[in-house]
Amino acid sequence: MEYILVSVFAIGLLLFILSWLRVIFVGFKHHPMTGLLSIIPVLNLLVLPTIWHRISGWLLAGAIGLLLAVLAWFFGAEERLYRYSTGVDNRPQQEETTESNALSLPSLNEDDAAALSSGTELPKAALYNMVYKSIELSELGKHLNEYVRISRQDRSQVEGKLLSVSNKYLILERRHNERLEELRISIDDITQAETITRE
Repeated sequence: MEYILVSVFAIGLLLFILSWLRVIFVGFKHHPMTGLLSIIPVLNLLVLPTIWHRISGWLLAGAIGLLLAVLAWFFGAEERLYRYSTGVDNRPQQEETTESNALSLPSLNEDDAAALSSGTELPKAALYNMVYKSIELSELGKHLNEYVRISRQDRSQVEGKLLSVSNKYLILERRHNERLEELRISIDDITQAETITRE
């Protein structure tokens, strides 16, 4: 099917180009200025009424050719043309990649193969829990680049990565509306600080 689409695209494009060349040829035959104008896209529309009686059939063929080329392009001809232009076919590459991946896997001994075939049961409980642990404000400097939760006087809480701490404020990096932003919080506004730890 892709070869048919490429053929239709090529025929349509050829018809369009031939009709344009015919307009240019007839334009120069009529008058040199008409020929020059017929070369330039959009401006060539100005000369069509002058030479219409000689090129109407060619214009119809060119319009049909352009329509065929556009339809073939949107139905998939561009994929095949892209493969021709780059010299790449995706399907053989995928097969070769799969084969090379299969060859690069290490071979298993009988014990490992038996363990894999029988399956390994995952633990029913998590190996550890991540919890927030309360810390003193003076200890915040020891937890740079760690995730902390800050409670403020208005009872709001902010979570993020602690970037820097000074005597007057700290800076957190947090994700807000799918973007990373830096938030400056006054030390006087903080009621509690917590850091995330493994339990």
